[in-house]
This record gives sequence, C-alpha cells and structure tokens, in this order.
Amino acid sequence: LRQSNADLATSSNPNLTRAGLDYLGITGELDLNQSRRGSSTICATRDRSSAQATISYKELYVLPFCYYDQFRLVLRSCLDTELAPLCIHVWKNLPTDVSKSNFVSSLLLVTTELRCHLQLIVNLLKRDITAEQPSTSLSIHTRSLSL
Repeated sequence: LRQSNADLATSSNPNLTRAGLDYLGITGELDLNQSRRGSSTICATRDRSSAQATISYKELYVLPFCYYDQFRLVLRSCLDTELAPLCIHVWKNLPTDVSKSNFVSSLLLVTTELRCHLQLIVNLLKRDITAEQPSTSLSIHTRSLSL
C-alpha cells in the first residue's frame, strides 16, 4: 500500500495497468490536478467497436498482482477485528484517485474471494466512496457469504 502511484499504475500485465492511464499526462507523469476529486469509482466503462457491433464493458481497477497478493494476506489476518479502521485509515491517506480506485477494487476482490463481509461488498458495489465520508461505504458488518 505504500508503493507510489506510478508503481501501482504500471505492471508487465496489461490487464492490471489500466487504472492509471486516464491520469497520465503526455509526459507519463501523474496529473496532480485530478488527484483530489470528490469521489472515486472502482471501474471504468469502455467501448469497443467493429463493423459488426459495439461492445460496452466495465473494466475493474485492481492492484498489480505482486502487491495484491500481500494485500490479501494482510486483510485476511485482520478481517474480523481491525478491517474497518484499517480501510478507513488507508483510504484517507491515499494521495490520488488512482490509488483509491486500486485499493477499493482490490478490497472488493479480497472480500469476495474470502466470502466475507457481505455488507461491505454491497456498499462497495452500489456507491462511490467520497473523500469526506469514507466510513459510510467502508462500514463493516460481519457476515459471511454462504456459497
């Protein structure tokens, strides 16, 4: 989580590098003027067109795997006791929307994989997280998914 935005936005895997592309200027540097918007979304809508059809799809922002794997281990170790305070603290201290998008989508992926914190999953899916009130969406009610 302490990696720079440039590290989080770049990876050798093209499926994991999309998060930072909208924030990069012509020089490849992060555009700091866009870093303090009111809310952060966890995915982007993309369109692909051909002569036969146009496809619209959602692209989820995630941490590059080398960071995500450690992130998952950290969250698994504190799922029932410290998850909400940890999430809120990390959210408030992330410097840009690129980092916030990566964090939120990775949090969603971890909780879904571990089949826990159903309320958090619902909150992450249904609303944007605002910088002023992150605890509203990052609230935790301990419930497990029974799949």
